[in-house]
Amino acid sequence: MGATCKGLGITVTIIALIIGFSSASALAGENGMQTSFDMAVGASYLSGSTDYQIGGKVVWDNYPLEKIQFPISELDWPLDTFWLTLRGDVKFDRWRIGGKLQKNLTDDPGDMVDRDWGVYGYPFSWRDTLDIYSETDTELDGWIFDIYSDFTFYRVPQWDFFAGLGLTYQSFDFEGRNTKQWARNPINSVRDYVYVDGNTIDYEVTYTIPYMRLGTNFTYKDKMGTDRFFMEGSFAYSPIVNAEDEDNHLLRGKTNKSDTDGDAFIWTFKSRYNFWPHWFLGLNFDYTKIDTDGTSRATFTGPDAIYNHDIGIELHSTQTQATFEVGYDF
Repeated sequence: MGATCKGLGITVTIIALIIGFSSASALAGENGMQTSFDMAVGASYLSGSTDYQIGGKVVWDNYPLEKIQFPISELDWPLDTFWLTLRGDVKFDRWRIGGKLQKNLTDDPGDMVDRDWGVYGYPFSWRDTLDIYSETDTELDGWIFDIYSDFTFYRVPQWDFFAGLGLTYQSFDFEGRNTKQWARNPINSVRDYVYVDGNTIDYEVTYTIPYMRLGTNFTYKDKMGTDRFFMEGSFAYSPIVNAEDEDNHLLRGKTNKSDTDGDAFIWTFKSRYNFWPHWFLGLNFDYTKIDTDGTSRATFTGPDAIYNHDIGIELHSTQTQATFEVGYDF
């Protein structure tokens, strides 16, 4: 299901973007429309996290079906890093096609937090009993790519209203090291502390987000009729988000993989000040909320392979991003 939705979403988005670009280019050529192009480079700060929760139905390979609480475990991976941002837009008449590429500049987003509830079962634990808690140093390698096409369907003086399609792809690759863990002893309620040095866990997650969006922009012109200040706000929604993740618990020889589907909401605000002919400064804000669910496949190495199973999973990501950019308008 996940791969099907992902392929369908990407195909529909790319086809729509190609059709929009081709139609707009042909229209511009036939009518002698003026085409403009701008490029910008910026520094972004991404704040937020991507996490997953497992629990619910457990389908064992070698044991009867089991139903447990949800969630029984959660891993919360931080995203608090600085990023390099490259962006470009092509505009002709009512059409705009653009893209953005981002790569993280810093790779220390903070500690991953792992929580496990009700591990021991009644009477030692309840559903909300936090039995195991750990913190792990993380290192992030990430990429974000976004492409979009918009059409302005209504104009009044200084205001444009547009609709469009886009595709965002995010890839986050984490390495976890130096784990500090506190576990509750169910017999005497004493907290046991363990520290493990070195690489203990690796986690990879990708989000593929084809979206539809609506927005408006405002342009202020000075007394000479020159565009001086620009603001834009938009809202996007994706009903066919695909998320794929892989979690390698290196100390346990355990790997969890999932392919999940869900939705996403994206709010964007852009501002731009033209301070010199062709040169501009920009300040942009983005907020993204992603939720998907499905099944995670857990596999073990060696004799523990008898514990292989499928388990319910939910992935969530909340991201806030601020970008300062300098650009040139050709």
